[in-house]
Amino acid sequence: MANNKGFLLVVQETAEQPLSIDGFQHVKQYESATLFADDGCRNTLITTDANGISVYLGDRHLHADEQDHTLDPHEWQSTIHTGTLVSFDTQHKQLKIQCDFMGSETVWYAQKGQQFWVSNRLENFSRFGAFEKDWAGVYTFLASAISVAERTPLLGVQQTCPLQTIEFRNGKLNITTSSAWQSNPECNVSSALHQIDQRLHDVLMRSPNAFLMLSAGWDSRVLLSSNRERIVGTYTHGELKSREVEIAYKLGAPLQKGMTFNPLEDTHFGAETALQMLSSLGFALFPHWYHASHYLAQFNDAPLSAGLFVEHLSGHYGINSLSSGTNKLKLLFNSMVRPGVYDKISNEQAISMLTPLLSDAFKTHPWCWRQDVDYQALQKQFSDDTAACLKGYVDSGTNGLQELSERFKLAHAHRQFFVLQTKSAATTLGYHHPYVDSVLAQQVLQLKYRHRVNYKVSQYIVKQQHSDLCSLPMAATLINAGRPILMQEASRLVRIAGEKLISKLKGQTVKGLGWNNFQFLHQQQSFHEYVDLLVDDMWDKPAMHRFIEQYGQANGDAYSMLDMLTKMVTLDFKLHPNAYEAAR
Repeated sequence: MANNKGFLLVVQETAEQPLSIDGFQHVKQYESATLFADDGCRNTLITTDANGISVYLGDRHLHADEQDHTLDPHEWQSTIHTGTLVSFDTQHKQLKIQCDFMGSETVWYAQKGQQFWVSNRLENFSRFGAFEKDWAGVYTFLASAISVAERTPLLGVQQTCPLQTIEFRNGKLNITTSSAWQSNPECNVSSALHQIDQRLHDVLMRSPNAFLMLSAGWDSRVLLSSNRERIVGTYTHGELKSREVEIAYKLGAPLQKGMTFNPLEDTHFGAETALQMLSSLGFALFPHWYHASHYLAQFNDAPLSAGLFVEHLSGHYGINSLSSGTNKLKLLFNSMVRPGVYDKISNEQAISMLTPLLSDAFKTHPWCWRQDVDYQALQKQFSDDTAACLKGYVDSGTNGLQELSERFKLAHAHRQFFVLQTKSAATTLGYHHPYVDSVLAQQVLQLKYRHRVNYKVSQYIVKQQHSDLCSLPMAATLINAGRPILMQEASRLVRIAGEKLISKLKGQTVKGLGWNNFQFLHQQQSFHEYVDLLVDDMWDKPAMHRFIEQYGQANGDAYSMLDMLTKMVTLDFKLHPNAYEAAR
């Protein structure tokens, strides 16, 4: 697959010699700016004329209604439009970056001498510029595949955030953030739910034909609830004998469209696929999603769609998402039944409570690093950055423990990490994110978290639009999805207790309910291949190989190891892209 470096826009304030860069397919030069760009991404739309440059990142140009996106920076509104618009005005020599409500399309920027660089690929800064690593950014990426707020793994390079507008003119950088991310305690819940239902229906009616990554959960059911004709086929991967896959089949069969069920063993893991992904996408995460996009491309060129950017609507990222086991159930119960318990917590207390939870990383020295790296100082910086970020949210209008938690997780884990699942299709099918709609986001977030927690809104929408989708249970519950959410959670507890009893009586583990089964990777050399790719001197590669051997012998969770190693390879590539290109 051809090397794709995205785009790099360089604005220069002086009449110095324009930057010369080889390797891009297209170069457009103006008096004060030069655009370098590669073809191959369906989710990037570039236009150039005498007035300047416009680069749209997103998927609304795939919609039937052309009003769903704009290339005019004067028309763009972060609470209406979706995606990111990068524009340069040749007359006023002004660069502008405008982000949507959810910050769905990240771009990176840096001031380098008299030049200002903007790119949708972080590695372009280390590929073409002498940017050193920012150890604090490296640590958070290694821990969670995120960078906190504007920080990145490269010193001097920053990333865009939700609701931001960034302007660069006459050597001055100005960054503003909208205060739209806040709930309205006085809003009429019934009216808000109706608005949300209607807006999402409208979005789905205008959505392009797409493949649906189908699961048994609420996110897929909501996407199945309106304009089902747009779905050209479905794809489900994982353990084909699992209850989740069985229910997914029953949900998708009425479509009478092609349905693909692919075991994870069909995906090629390891160095070869990683190098292909790094070259075309800039990351090596989620190779099984990358495989899905290539498999589906042989049938149709429709974009890949899935339940990404839905966690605000599904009420999934409150305090209940920051724990596990019995404590998680207690937090969920309080969030649903006793929400006033959390309303009493001040913003200052909320920041103190959330900071250690949201910056939870390594408890001991990372097993992959040389011993001379001071991880404890980096962990403290992670905590400090997290606290500062949360305070910034409060200053811009977000209030309360629950909503601060979900804003941080949506802006970090979700938009920086999980969204790479669908974005793995960027250079094959392209991707489409219905839930990322900015108008929908503002409507959803006007509701206090208590009204959205644990799929309350999702269930409401499905019941309104296609109630038959509630006739089947979730993979992890025992009663149909139309029953009250609390009752479904109670059935989950009954199921867990029953499984433990059966396991004790029979002396064997009950078959898993979910699709996730990567344990076969312990029998391959893929994990060791990822380690062998690494080039930075921070890695202790002999220790890493030993750890992988021991982990495999103990039959540790293979997906966790895959996740960790592909993060390492992605981070390493961002720091040293030229070394990887030489390896290819």
